[in-house]
Amino acid sequence: MAAGLGASTTAVTGALTAPVTTAKAAAPLLAAVLLAYGGYHLLLAAVTSACLLAATAMRSVGSGSPR
Repeated sequence: MAAGLGASTTAVTGALTAPVTTAKAAAPLLAAVLLAYGGYHLLLAAVTSACLLAATAMRSVGSGSPR
């Protein structure tokens, strides 16, 4: 194992498995629905919002003090 990685890394990986798998399965279906009912601009806005939310979450998690 790399220095600084341990059981907590494994726990995070395990905790993220189900949500990531669900998102991978649902994303194309939701994109098709948004495109059909709302058009391209709504789809683009939804993808942009999701990316901004993910970037904000990653930054807030990464800004913690090292242990």
